[in-house]
Amino acid sequence: MAITYINGYPLFYRLVGTQTQQPPIVLIHGLASSHKDWLLQMPTLCRSRQVVLVDLPGHGRSGYRSPPSVQAMADDIHRLLQQLNIKLCDVMGISMGGMVAMSLAAARPALIQKLILVNTAPSLHDVIRPIRYLLPLHNLLAYIPAPVLAKILLHNLLPGKQLAAVRHHAQKYWQKNNPRIIAEILKQLTFTNLWPQVADIRAKTLMIRGQHDTFTLSAALRICQTIPKARLITIRDSGHATIVDKHARFNEILQQFLEEKNKVKFNLGSLVDL
Repeated sequence: MAITYINGYPLFYRLVGTQTQQPPIVLIHGLASSHKDWLLQMPTLCRSRQVVLVDLPGHGRSGYRSPPSVQAMADDIHRLLQQLNIKLCDVMGISMGGMVAMSLAAARPALIQKLILVNTAPSLHDVIRPIRYLLPLHNLLAYIPAPVLAKILLHNLLPGKQLAAVRHHAQKYWQKNNPRIIAEILKQLTFTNLWPQVADIRAKTLMIRGQHDTFTLSAALRICQTIPKARLITIRDSGHATIVDKHARFNEILQQFLEEKNKVKFNLGSLVDL
Protein backbone atom coordinates (compact mmCIF):
# COMPACT_ATOMS: atom_id res chain seq x y z
CA MET A 1 0.00 0.00 0.00
CA ALA A 2 1.30 3.46 -0.80
CA ILE A 3 0.38 7.12 -0.97
CA THR A 4 1.76 9.48 -3.57
CA TYR A 5 1.03 13.17 -4.07
CA ILE A 6 -0.51 14.29 -7.34
CA ASN A 7 -1.30 17.99 -7.81
CA GLY A 8 -0.88 18.54 -4.09
CA TYR A 9 -3.29 15.92 -2.76
CA PRO A 10 -2.67 12.33 -1.63
CA LEU A 11 -3.52 9.57 -4.10
CA PHE A 12 -3.74 6.06 -2.68
CA TYR A 13 -2.62 3.08 -4.75
CA ARG A 14 -1.62 -0.55 -4.36
CA LEU A 15 0.71 -2.72 -6.42
CA VAL A 16 -0.19 -6.42 -6.16
CA GLY A 17 0.39 -9.54 -8.21
CA THR A 18 3.55 -10.68 -9.93
CA GLN A 19 5.73 -8.89 -12.45
CA THR A 20 5.76 -10.96 -15.65
CA GLN A 21 6.24 -10.38 -19.35
CA GLN A 22 2.58 -9.34 -19.49
CA PRO A 23 1.97 -5.60 -19.06
CA PRO A 24 0.50 -4.46 -15.75
CA ILE A 25 -3.24 -3.88 -15.61
CA VAL A 26 -4.67 -0.72 -14.03
CA LEU A 27 -8.10 -1.06 -12.38
CA ILE A 28 -10.33 2.02 -12.01
CA HIS A 29 -13.38 1.86 -9.75
CA GLY A 30 -16.76 3.56 -9.99
CA LEU A 31 -18.41 6.49 -8.22
CA ALA A 32 -18.80 6.22 -4.42
CA SER A 33 -16.57 3.16 -4.24
CA SER A 34 -12.84 2.40 -4.03
CA HIS A 35 -10.18 -0.03 -5.25
CA LYS A 36 -12.06 -2.70 -3.27
CA ASP A 37 -14.52 -2.87 -6.18
CA TRP A 38 -12.11 -5.41 -7.68
CA LEU A 39 -11.65 -7.87 -4.81
CA LEU A 40 -13.30 -10.71 -6.74
CA GLN A 41 -11.00 -10.16 -9.73
CA MET A 42 -7.75 -10.26 -7.75
CA PRO A 43 -7.23 -14.06 -7.61
CA THR A 44 -7.59 -14.29 -11.40
CA LEU A 45 -5.42 -11.30 -12.29
CA CYS A 46 -2.65 -11.62 -9.73
CA ARG A 47 -1.60 -15.05 -10.98
CA SER A 48 -0.36 -13.74 -14.30
CA ARG A 49 0.57 -10.07 -13.98
CA GLN A 50 1.10 -7.02 -11.81
CA VAL A 51 -2.05 -5.13 -10.86
CA VAL A 52 -2.25 -1.41 -10.12
CA LEU A 53 -5.20 -0.48 -7.90
CA VAL A 54 -6.05 3.14 -7.24
CA ASP A 55 -8.55 5.17 -5.20
CA LEU A 56 -9.79 8.08 -7.30
CA PRO A 57 -9.84 11.59 -5.75
CA GLY A 58 -12.45 11.88 -3.00
CA HIS A 59 -12.76 8.10 -2.71
CA GLY A 60 -11.28 5.55 -0.32
CA ARG A 61 -7.97 6.76 1.10
CA SER A 62 -7.29 9.41 -1.54
CA GLY A 63 -7.55 13.11 -0.82
CA TYR A 64 -9.81 15.69 -2.37
CA ARG A 65 -9.36 19.36 -3.10
CA SER A 66 -12.01 20.36 -5.63
CA PRO A 67 -14.47 18.45 -7.86
CA PRO A 68 -12.22 16.76 -10.45
CA SER A 69 -13.24 16.31 -14.05
CA VAL A 70 -12.97 12.92 -15.74
CA GLN A 71 -10.01 14.24 -17.74
CA ALA A 72 -8.29 15.45 -14.54
CA MET A 73 -8.71 12.00 -12.94
CA ALA A 74 -7.27 10.39 -16.09
CA ASP A 75 -4.31 12.78 -15.92
CA ASP A 76 -3.76 11.84 -12.27
CA ILE A 77 -3.56 8.16 -13.18
CA HIS A 78 -1.14 8.96 -16.00
CA ARG A 79 1.12 10.83 -13.57
CA LEU A 80 0.96 7.88 -11.17
CA LEU A 81 2.01 5.50 -13.96
CA GLN A 82 4.87 7.82 -14.85
CA GLN A 83 6.03 7.72 -11.21
CA LEU A 84 5.85 3.91 -11.32
CA ASN A 85 7.80 3.90 -14.60
CA ILE A 86 5.00 2.03 -16.38
CA LYS A 87 5.19 2.80 -20.10
CA LEU A 88 2.70 0.20 -21.37
CA CYS A 89 -0.31 -1.28 -19.60
CA ASP A 90 -3.82 -2.65 -19.90
CA VAL A 91 -6.62 -0.65 -18.28
CA MET A 92 -10.03 -1.69 -16.96
CA GLY A 93 -12.69 0.65 -15.61
CA ILE A 94 -16.26 0.23 -14.43
CA SER A 95 -18.99 2.89 -14.61
CA MET A 96 -17.34 6.26 -13.80
CA GLY A 97 -14.02 4.40 -13.85
CA GLY A 98 -14.80 3.38 -17.42
CA MET A 99 -15.22 7.04 -18.31
CA VAL A 100 -11.81 7.78 -16.78
CA ALA A 101 -10.33 4.82 -18.68
CA MET A 102 -11.76 6.08 -21.99
CA SER A 103 -10.36 9.56 -21.36
CA LEU A 104 -6.93 8.11 -20.57
CA ALA A 105 -6.96 5.81 -23.62
CA ALA A 106 -7.99 8.61 -25.97
CA ALA A 107 -5.35 11.03 -24.67
CA ARG A 108 -2.50 8.48 -24.31
CA PRO A 109 -2.93 5.89 -27.10
CA ALA A 110 0.69 4.69 -26.86
CA LEU A 111 0.27 3.87 -23.16
CA ILE A 112 -2.60 1.38 -23.33
CA GLN A 113 -2.45 -1.98 -25.09
CA LYS A 114 -5.86 -3.38 -24.08
CA LEU A 115 -8.89 -1.56 -22.70
CA ILE A 116 -11.76 -3.21 -20.82
CA LEU A 117 -14.87 -1.08 -20.32
CA VAL A 118 -17.50 -2.40 -17.90
CA ASN A 119 -21.03 -0.99 -17.68
CA THR A 120 -20.10 2.51 -18.75
CA ALA A 121 -20.66 5.13 -21.43
CA PRO A 122 -19.08 8.44 -22.50
CA SER A 123 -21.90 10.47 -20.93
CA LEU A 124 -24.36 10.07 -18.06
CA HIS A 125 -27.05 11.03 -20.54
CA ASP A 126 -26.58 7.52 -21.93
CA VAL A 127 -28.29 5.98 -18.90
CA ILE A 128 -31.78 4.52 -19.15
CA ARG A 129 -34.60 7.04 -19.03
CA PRO A 130 -35.81 6.65 -15.38
CA ILE A 131 -32.32 7.34 -14.04
CA ARG A 132 -31.74 10.18 -16.50
CA TYR A 133 -34.70 11.99 -14.96
CA LEU A 134 -33.06 11.73 -11.51
CA LEU A 135 -29.72 13.31 -12.50
CA PRO A 136 -30.85 16.91 -11.81
CA LEU A 137 -31.42 15.87 -8.19
CA HIS A 138 -27.72 15.16 -7.58
CA ASN A 139 -27.40 17.99 -5.05
CA LEU A 140 -29.77 16.15 -2.70
CA LEU A 141 -27.15 13.45 -2.15
CA ALA A 142 -25.14 15.89 -0.04
CA TYR A 143 -27.88 15.86 2.62
CA ILE A 144 -28.28 12.09 2.93
CA PRO A 145 -26.31 10.52 5.83
CA ALA A 146 -23.47 8.39 4.52
CA PRO A 147 -24.71 5.02 5.90
CA VAL A 148 -28.17 5.64 4.44
CA LEU A 149 -26.76 6.69 1.06
CA ALA A 150 -24.53 3.60 0.97
CA LYS A 151 -27.48 1.34 1.76
CA ILE A 152 -29.65 2.91 -0.97
CA LEU A 153 -26.92 2.62 -3.60
CA LEU A 154 -25.98 -0.94 -2.71
CA HIS A 155 -29.55 -2.21 -2.70
CA ASN A 156 -29.91 -0.85 -6.24
CA LEU A 157 -26.55 -2.13 -7.48
CA LEU A 158 -26.64 -5.50 -5.71
CA PRO A 159 -30.30 -6.50 -5.36
CA GLY A 160 -31.63 -9.80 -4.06
CA LYS A 161 -31.14 -12.09 -1.08
CA GLN A 162 -28.29 -13.98 -2.75
CA LEU A 163 -26.11 -10.84 -2.64
CA ALA A 164 -26.96 -9.85 0.95
CA ALA A 165 -23.53 -10.88 2.28
CA VAL A 166 -21.79 -8.88 -0.45
CA ARG A 167 -23.91 -5.81 0.36
CA HIS A 168 -23.09 -6.14 4.04
CA HIS A 169 -19.36 -6.29 3.28
CA ALA A 170 -19.48 -3.34 0.87
CA GLN A 171 -21.54 -1.25 3.31
CA LYS A 172 -18.55 -1.12 5.66
CA TYR A 173 -16.44 0.93 3.27
CA TRP A 174 -19.10 2.61 1.14
CA GLN A 175 -20.51 4.35 4.20
CA LYS A 176 -17.13 6.05 4.72
CA ASN A 177 -17.85 8.26 1.70
CA ASN A 178 -18.54 11.93 2.20
CA PRO A 179 -21.98 12.53 0.59
CA ARG A 180 -21.07 16.16 -0.20
CA ILE A 181 -18.02 15.04 -2.19
CA ILE A 182 -20.00 12.36 -4.04
CA ALA A 183 -22.65 14.96 -4.95
CA GLU A 184 -19.98 17.36 -6.24
CA ILE A 185 -18.31 14.68 -8.37
CA LEU A 186 -21.68 13.53 -9.73
CA LYS A 187 -22.45 17.13 -10.71
CA GLN A 188 -19.19 17.20 -12.69
CA LEU A 189 -20.14 13.93 -14.38
CA THR A 190 -23.49 15.31 -15.56
CA PHE A 191 -21.55 17.81 -17.72
CA THR A 192 -19.15 15.19 -19.09
CA ASN A 193 -19.33 14.21 -22.75
CA LEU A 194 -16.52 11.97 -24.01
CA TRP A 195 -18.14 11.04 -27.31
CA PRO A 196 -15.82 13.31 -29.35
CA GLN A 197 -12.79 11.54 -27.80
CA VAL A 198 -13.97 7.94 -28.25
CA ALA A 199 -12.83 7.81 -31.89
CA ASP A 200 -9.27 8.58 -30.73
CA ILE A 201 -9.03 5.31 -28.79
CA ARG A 202 -6.66 2.87 -30.48
CA ALA A 203 -6.39 0.15 -27.84
CA LYS A 204 -7.86 -3.28 -28.48
CA THR A 205 -11.11 -2.89 -26.55
CA LEU A 206 -13.61 -5.19 -24.87
CA MET A 207 -16.90 -3.74 -23.69
CA ILE A 208 -18.63 -5.91 -21.08
CA ARG A 209 -22.22 -5.03 -20.25
CA GLY A 210 -24.68 -6.51 -17.80
CA GLN A 211 -27.97 -7.35 -19.50
CA HIS A 212 -29.85 -5.06 -17.10
CA ASP A 213 -27.24 -2.32 -16.80
CA THR A 214 -28.32 1.28 -16.22
CA PHE A 215 -26.34 2.46 -19.27
CA THR A 216 -28.15 1.80 -22.54
CA LEU A 217 -27.37 -0.97 -24.99
CA SER A 218 -27.40 1.58 -27.82
CA ALA A 219 -24.53 3.48 -26.16
CA ALA A 220 -22.50 0.27 -25.79
CA LEU A 221 -23.05 -0.61 -29.44
CA ARG A 222 -22.09 2.90 -30.52
CA ILE A 223 -18.84 2.68 -28.55
CA CYS A 224 -17.94 -0.55 -30.32
CA GLN A 225 -18.82 0.90 -33.70
CA THR A 226 -16.65 3.97 -33.01
CA ILE A 227 -13.50 2.37 -31.56
CA PRO A 228 -11.61 0.68 -34.43
CA LYS A 229 -10.78 -2.53 -32.52
CA ALA A 230 -13.69 -3.21 -30.18
CA ARG A 231 -16.28 -5.81 -29.37
CA LEU A 232 -19.22 -6.07 -26.98
CA ILE A 233 -20.18 -8.95 -24.72
CA THR A 234 -23.43 -8.85 -22.77
CA ILE A 235 -23.74 -11.05 -19.68
CA ARG A 236 -27.23 -12.35 -19.01
CA ASP A 237 -29.07 -11.73 -15.71
CA SER A 238 -26.54 -9.14 -14.59
CA GLY A 239 -27.07 -5.53 -13.55
CA HIS A 240 -24.66 -2.64 -13.10
CA ALA A 241 -22.40 -4.56 -10.70
CA THR A 242 -21.42 -7.33 -13.13
CA ILE A 243 -17.98 -7.72 -11.55
CA VAL A 244 -19.80 -8.92 -8.42
CA ASP A 245 -23.15 -10.42 -9.39
CA LYS A 246 -21.65 -12.54 -12.21
CA HIS A 247 -18.02 -12.45 -11.16
CA ALA A 248 -17.11 -16.01 -12.17
CA ARG A 249 -18.30 -15.57 -15.76
CA PHE A 250 -16.87 -12.05 -15.87
CA ASN A 251 -13.45 -13.28 -14.76
CA GLU A 252 -13.50 -16.02 -17.38
CA ILE A 253 -14.28 -13.54 -20.18
CA LEU A 254 -11.68 -11.10 -18.85
CA GLN A 255 -8.94 -13.72 -18.73
CA GLN A 256 -9.71 -14.93 -22.24
CA PHE A 257 -9.48 -11.38 -23.57
CA LEU A 258 -6.23 -10.60 -21.79
CA GLU A 259 -4.64 -13.80 -23.07
CA GLU A 260 -5.64 -13.19 -26.71
CA LYS A 261 -2.80 -12.32 -29.04
CA ASN A 262 -2.97 -9.06 -30.92
CA LYS A 263 -3.23 -10.91 -34.24
CA VAL A 264 -6.69 -12.26 -33.31
CA LYS A 265 -9.30 -10.53 -35.46
CA PHE A 266 -12.35 -8.90 -33.90
CA ASN A 267 -15.91 -8.87 -35.11
CA LEU A 268 -16.17 -5.13 -34.70
CA GLY A 269 -19.21 -3.94 -32.81
CA SER A 270 -20.56 -7.45 -32.37
CA LEU A 271 -22.83 -8.54 -29.53
CA VAL A 272 -22.40 -11.90 -27.85
CA ASP A 273 -25.17 -12.58 -25.37
CA LEU A 274 -24.12 -15.12 -22.71
